[in-house]
Amino acid sequence: MPVKFRSLLTVVLLCSVAVSVAQSVGPSPLAWRWSQNTAVPPGGNLSANNDIIFAAVGARVYAIDRDSGNQRWRFPAAAPLDANFRTGCVLGDDTVVAAADNKTIFGLNAADGTVKWTYEASVGMIGAPVLVGKYVVFAQSDNSLMAIYANNGQAAWLAPQRVFDGIQGFITGYLDNVIFATARQELWSVNVGTQNKNWSKRFSILPGDSRPTVFGDSVYVNSGTFVTALSAIDGSKRWESDANMALLRNPAVSAGGVAVLSREGNLMTFDSTGRKMFKDPVALGSPPMVDPLITGGLVLAATQNGFLHMVDTKTGEVRWNFQVKPVVKAKAPSSTSGSSTDKPPTFVQAASTPVLLGSTILLTARDGSILAFDKNNGVDVTPPEVTMVFPAPGDQVKGKPPFEVFFTVTDESSGVNTKALSIDVDGTKVETTTTRDGYIVAKFSNESKNRPLRDGRRVFTVNATDWLGNTITKKFLLVIDSTLPDTRPRPNNSGAGGGGSREGGGGGGRDGR
Repeated sequence: MPVKFRSLLTVVLLCSVAVSVAQSVGPSPLAWRWSQNTAVPPGGNLSANNDIIFAAVGARVYAIDRDSGNQRWRFPAAAPLDANFRTGCVLGDDTVVAAADNKTIFGLNAADGTVKWTYEASVGMIGAPVLVGKYVVFAQSDNSLMAIYANNGQAAWLAPQRVFDGIQGFITGYLDNVIFATARQELWSVNVGTQNKNWSKRFSILPGDSRPTVFGDSVYVNSGTFVTALSAIDGSKRWESDANMALLRNPAVSAGGVAVLSREGNLMTFDSTGRKMFKDPVALGSPPMVDPLITGGLVLAATQNGFLHMVDTKTGEVRWNFQVKPVVKAKAPSSTSGSSTDKPPTFVQAASTPVLLGSTILLTARDGSILAFDKNNGVDVTPPEVTMVFPAPGDQVKGKPPFEVFFTVTDESSGVNTKALSIDVDGTKVETTTTRDGYIVAKFSNESKNRPLRDGRRVFTVNATDWLGNTITKKFLLVIDSTLPDTRPRPNNSGAGGGGSREGGGGGGRDGR
């Protein structure tokens, strides 16, 4: 069932990631969150027609009303499948195609979820099936390709076609062709109708999770530090540019340009001729979790620390970011006792590439939920929540360096504007870092810019603003007493990360913001 936020009027519009979508121009509050329990993180992309979102989560496929987030139908309607859908679903005409991990592909009626056809593969499948003209094509674990007809699920080939060089990564469709990488570091294009290879192109290296990106009549791949654009027709090189950083995931392409991400979580964009659109990469503060999306002058990138970032393609300005929290809130740990693996998660990572259409953003999370953000129809009138986690406000503490104070600043509607976040002690701004788990830490020592705290009453002031301008100022008192015993319990954390800044830390942004 969807969870609505602050009596929101929700209007959601969705399309497949492969479809060119319009521009969203700024921060977007959370409108609704649909959630289903699943032991298996979902993967693959969402699909939609004019009225319904289609999602494959756990042991079922769901149709979700785009306006309300309510469920229209589910398959199976009764007991769940004795298998899981791990690779999303695709929509062709009036048929939703989804592959389960029991080697079965289902063709479902988009109107009511009834089964139109099924096809059982000879071996396990790798990645998601793709629609290629009138065919559904999928890769199998024995390094073979197979094609079936999308309208009835019947075999289009007499037998699977082996790729003796090995299939590496995931397949992509272009017109009547399927494009994929091989273990010999070649990119192949194969015509589905004739089963003949159109062309191949050798690279020095292709990533193991390579998924060629097709836009127009060009195909784009990452290779080491380079992004390359080829003709999808004959494989000839159109341009190649060095991003000067080790690339991870796959390029995102639209009429507005090309976006790539590095292993460290840095973002770079190129125009349609391969020229860099800004000089220095944008540091998002954490490695990428999924492939990015670029459209309408914006990049949407989800990182491993649970953040979704919106970046301007031409300037590198971070327009918005939001950290996805668990549906059920985790209690903050109170001491160093116990293993960090026993802690409940403080954020949820993305499961697939975000989707943007007009003013609506959708993100599938690994907990089986779908988040819908809309800057026009969502409402956010509440400021962030600020908590001093350790020490407890009002405590008397020794303050012996290195002394650390932990805060959390959260906003579950539009997210915390990390560029506007600041913390001071008795009017003096302090430097902070942000841990992977989302704690904002002010450390006081002789080696840091924050000098040790003197004995007496010390007032910490936190100024926090969300992305829609709702602001809070919250004060916390600590009494520093150097005669107290040296006890220093503090929250467990996973170390620095997540793009902390000198202005109060946060989830990421350019120049460490």
